[in-house]
Order: sequence, then C-alpha cells, then structure tokens
Amino acid sequence: MQLDNIRIVAKREYLQRIRSKGFWIGTVIFPLFAVAMTVLPSLLMVRSRTTQTIVVLDDTGRVAAQLNTPAAEKPKDPLEQRGQMRMAKVELIPEVVQKDRKAQEDALNRRVVDKEIDAWVRITPGALTGDPVEYHGRSTSNFMTQDVLEDRLTEAVRRVRLADAGYDPDKVGELSADVDLRTIRVSKEGSRAEGGAGGFLFAYILFFMLFLSLLIWGQQVMNGVLEEKGSRAVEVIISTVKPFQLMMGK
Repeated sequence: MQLDNIRIVAKREYLQRIRSKGFWIGTVIFPLFAVAMTVLPSLLMVRSRTTQTIVVLDDTGRVAAQLNTPAAEKPKDPLEQRGQMRMAKVELIPEVVQKDRKAQEDALNRRVVDKEIDAWVRITPGALTGDPVEYHGRSTSNFMTQDVLEDRLTEAVRRVRLADAGYDPDKVGELSADVDLRTIRVSKEGSRAEGGAGGFLFAYILFFMLFLSLLIWGQQVMNGVLEEKGSRAVEVIISTVKPFQLMMGK
C-alpha cells in the first residue's frame, strides 16, 4: 500500500510537471544554455584563430634575430606543447630601424589603422636589463596574442643575455629542458599509462550534472509544495497519504 501511494503521487507529479513550460525550460533549455556558455567560447576561439602580423623594431640589433628561432617559438608550458592552451599564432616581421624615429612610428601607426598589420613593437636596449617592450596595436584586449608574443620576447632576450654572459644559449636550453611526467595508473588488473585530464573532466561533468539535477528538481519540488499549500490541496492529500510517502513521490 505504501508503494502504491508513492507511485500514485509520483505519477501525478510527473504528468503535472511535464505539461508545464517551466519543466522544459528547466530540464532541457537551461542545461543546453549552460553547456553552450562553457563550450561555445572555446570552440569560437579555436575556429577564429588567425595569424597576427606584428612588426618588430629592434634598437639593439640583436633580439629580433632570435625571435623566429625554434627555441623562441617553442612554448614553455608542457600543456601548451601538447596544443591544449596555444590558441594564437604570431608572425613577427623585423623591420630596419630608421633614423627618424617618430616618422617611422607614425608610418607604422597608419599601417595598423589601415589594417595592413595588427601591431608593432619596439625593443629598446633597456629591454636587456628589464625595461618593458612597448606594444602598439589596434586592440589591447587580445591577451592570448600578447602572451605568445611575451613568451617569444622573453626567450629571445634570455638568449642574448646568456650570450653576453659568455654562455651558449643552446647548451643552456638543453641543460634546463623541462622534464615530462608520464602518469601510470595502478590497479588490480595491472598498470597502464593514463592521463589525469580525462578522469578530471569525467568527474567534473558528473558533478555538474548532479548540481543541475539538485538545482532544477529541487526548485520543481519546492514550487509544487508551495502550490499545494496555497491551494490547500495538501490538506486533502495528507489525509490520504503520509508525509513521507508524499515527499518520496515528489
């Protein structure tokens, strides 16, 4: 009898909720919207990836030559080396520094405005001692491009500094190369190589689905209880079934 009462309440709740617009909005549209908000930005960033053309003015005469070397183009972060974080591609074009500094900078600014190039940078001698490198572009919010450019500038300046100190930059790079960690999962069935990102992503998706379920269905149950209490229908229901059976059915 107890299971029959729970089944009757559950059937009534299901038929009542499935006919409402709020059910479909909360159960289907809202999760799709949440997924779109988390996935679409990454997809759009990948699909819209373009090559940023940046002109380099090197007052030192030494850094620009190091910018397009394989060592400077190689990402420092292991995740970036696997192609998981690198979303921007930068093409650096060295340009001969002219005597009329202002005229050259004005010409470069016009090329930026006319969309011939995306930006230009000037490397002063102070960059070798820690001064910042100026970035002039149509947009300063493209942080991914700036991160790539900053990494390559850092590596190029580092190589020049090492050479000035009497060290071979290539040899130092080999000796200070990163160490990759290969993860192996140990179980009763044996050991096997396995990455941790897949397990983390699976657990995150399960947690997100559980959170949505509690949020959506908790709201639905609360609305049902409030409606029945406001219409005094709950008094009739409680006279037939026990509170535990009512809540289990809901």
